[in-house]
Amino acid sequence: MTLKEKTVGSLIWSALENIIRFGLNFIVGIILARLLEPSEFGIIGLLTVFISFSNLFIDSGFSQSLIRKKDCTSQDYSTVFIFNIIVSSICYLILFLSAPHIAHFYEQPILSQITRVYGIILIFQSFALIQQTALVKKLDFKYLARVNVSASFVAGIVAIFMAYRGFGVWSLVWQQLFRQALINVLLWSKQGWKVLFKFDYPLFKEHFNFGVKMLLSGLIYSISNNMYYLVIGKVFSAKELGFFTRAEQFNNLPSKNFTGIISNVSYPVLSEIQDSQHGLVNAYKKLIQHSTYIVFISMIGMAAMSKNMVLVLIGEKWLPSAEYVFIMCFASMLYPLHALNLNILKVKGRSDLFLKLEIVKQFIIVPTIILGAFLGIKIMLYVIVFNSYFGYYLNSYYSGRLISYGIFSQVKDIYPNYLLAFAIGFFTYLAKFSFPENSHYALAAQLLSFVVSAILLSVITKNGSFLYIVDILKDYKARILRTG
Repeated sequence: MTLKEKTVGSLIWSALENIIRFGLNFIVGIILARLLEPSEFGIIGLLTVFISFSNLFIDSGFSQSLIRKKDCTSQDYSTVFIFNIIVSSICYLILFLSAPHIAHFYEQPILSQITRVYGIILIFQSFALIQQTALVKKLDFKYLARVNVSASFVAGIVAIFMAYRGFGVWSLVWQQLFRQALINVLLWSKQGWKVLFKFDYPLFKEHFNFGVKMLLSGLIYSISNNMYYLVIGKVFSAKELGFFTRAEQFNNLPSKNFTGIISNVSYPVLSEIQDSQHGLVNAYKKLIQHSTYIVFISMIGMAAMSKNMVLVLIGEKWLPSAEYVFIMCFASMLYPLHALNLNILKVKGRSDLFLKLEIVKQFIIVPTIILGAFLGIKIMLYVIVFNSYFGYYLNSYYSGRLISYGIFSQVKDIYPNYLLAFAIGFFTYLAKFSFPENSHYALAAQLLSFVVSAILLSVITKNGSFLYIVDILKDYKARILRTG
């Protein structure tokens, strides 16, 4: 099988996994939003910063180093695995001991017990890291899809049952614990890589030299990204944080999830051709064109439907989330471009430049947090949009220098998708006025307008990404029929 065939197959399986898994999570989230209160979602949001930081230390950029290295051995995997387990245990112990202080800081007594239970997920995740990395490196996204979908389905059923029985916020805690535990069982039952329980210091040092810069970059990014949870939860309220996290979950459905697909598949693929400058540029060019076609249209469409979407799916009590969704869409639409440009830095081994970029961007992002604390969440969100565009400029400038494909060349290739997305969004927004008194009918009209205008305008403009995606799906369908 050629690299192109592996890439297409991986993208399709990764996309199917994300569509099904996040579709399940979306449906489960809607049900839970009707059974639980915004403040209960906010309580889990308060712990996000601590879990995120812990995960960064547990991984320490080593998984990225393993994927980039062409000749990984079982000794490489075993060394990193042992490191993951040790660090996860230390992180959980710190979290366990800090639980009362976290609860006191947020003035939420229940957080002490929740932190100690929810923190167990760190140890679960550390056992899955190497198995997941090995599968990604082999582009075996088919099995990863089965694992993640199965785990999400079972965990969703558990959460809904517990919420219905009155367990409140604990239904959200056990949803994540059940999901990660099942992922571990399924990954370790694959009979793939087996741990040797041997720690090789020279190999550790090799991966550390690359990974430490990724760790520091991740820490800097995580500080700014998760500081929003900290500020909103502390300065405002758990309920307001619940609105914010729910808006973020809506927003992430098309943006971060698709970005995850592109980022996870493109990194090992681009790493395979890292020595071919021409091949690297051509592959990268296609990736940004086709990914922005999907994400730009999805995010502008979501922005146009945000109010009716929130009202119909989770109810009027969540209505403040609608405006947050609308604003955040314009920042999230650039996520694939951020991820792909940063992947180029990693592929080229420039984790040092990756780190420098994150430091520079913090000089813009930190004032955003200060503004939010004094001027309100909406101001914070508008500045996040500005930061997203400025961050893209920085990322593309430096990655462009490495492969001779800079920001002006990139913008020239993606601006047709940008204009197309806004045209589709315009027609989608107008459709809301067809049923001004009935949000259910209005949302249905908007969805129909979105689908019809997306297809018609893509065909009329002969959009290259649309035609390419159609051809890929036809070829893959024909291949399945031949082999089936």
